Amino acid sequence: MNQLSTTNVHVHSAYVAEQRLDALANCNMNSLKQKAAFDKQVLTSPTGHVVFQPGQLVQVYASEVDGNYKLSRKIIPCWSAPHRITSQWMNSCTLEMLEGFPMAGWFHMR
Repeated sequence: MNQLSTTNVHVHSAYVAEQRLDALANCNMNSLKQKAAFDKQVLTSPTGHVVFQPGQLVQVYASEVDGNYKLSRKIIPCWSAPHRITSQWMNSCTLEMLEGFPMAGWFHMR
């Protein structure tokens, strides 16, 4: 069995680092392709690109009801009461109730 020399260790470490960089580049290229396909679909939709601003009223969709096939889901409302956008960061926002009470967490906007 061959003994590992310091040179071999450095060469193999560099090879592993190069493979990781290639994998990262492939992930980034795939993400850009998916974003381009999504943007094309959004821009060609009848509503186009919708931008929400702080102060506007929005409703929150209860997605946990989607996978529920119980009969009781038919009477559970899918949409919440109106909420006001307080801040926005990229595709997410923070909300507050109309009475001024903040809601915990960030909400994704589609």
